[in-house]
Amino acid sequence: MAYKADGHADDIYMIGETLAEYGEVAPYYAGLPAMFEFSFWYRLDWALNNNTGRHFAKDILSYQSSYANQRKDYIEATKLSNHDEQRTSFVLGSNVAKCKQAGAVLLTAQGHPYIYAGEELAMNPKTNKDKGDEYVRGGLPWGTTEYVSKVGDKTVNANTDDVSVQEKSETSILNVYRNFTKLRNTYPALAAGSMSKHDIYNENNEKFNSLSAWYMTKDSQKILVLHNMGSSSLEVPVSDSVDKPIAVLGSVDQKDNTYRLGANSSLLLLLK
Repeated sequence: MAYKADGHADDIYMIGETLAEYGEVAPYYAGLPAMFEFSFWYRLDWALNNNTGRHFAKDILSYQSSYANQRKDYIEATKLSNHDEQRTSFVLGSNVAKCKQAGAVLLTAQGHPYIYAGEELAMNPKTNKDKGDEYVRGGLPWGTTEYVSKVGDKTVNANTDDVSVQEKSETSILNVYRNFTKLRNTYPALAAGSMSKHDIYNENNEKFNSLSAWYMTKDSQKILVLHNMGSSSLEVPVSDSVDKPIAVLGSVDQKDNTYRLGANSSLLLLLK
């Protein structure tokens, strides 16, 4: 279904928002082409905080199936937290490695990802959102070391390194977001591909409990995505025919066809 603005021939993009789980969201796809995907973040939050990755791909694919039943050309607007929720960094206990991996997962899964201002810096209010929305809606800290903004009589502290500081560090969360965004612009399988479960590393494989693995495929291009969401390292044998690694997050070592992924580390492999 194409949407047009009154008096214009160009297509327009429409997106809906229902702050609910996928089952309640799905019926709205009958009237709207895109919906914000709160369930994506809920499951990722659970996976990272429970060091359990093996269920994630299965869950996300089940949501997609529900949406496809309503609209074949649905657009899954994936996201982490937003300004109506506790910030990602707050939920993940200010764990920088988990915040980086959350961004990497968002940008390597199927969907049209949205990044709310401040997520790419791991912006984290010092006060719980329950004390007021003002605490999760602070302005983006561009260039001062200690950024403080006033909202009414509230003080909102970004509680993170600002953009000018993070730009200088290759390993900052800002540059993690930038690097994985560049990957999406480089590899069509990431930007517009279909997600599928790994045959071995999935919800049924308890031995690799912390591993979340899936394929992203577009035409002849196929990428294996591996995220170790655990707090300890994991050795992962790969039987696929690998062309080359295209992204590494955290600590990853290779010996023959086995990759050792450190805690909250990720690896993307372009397959032949």
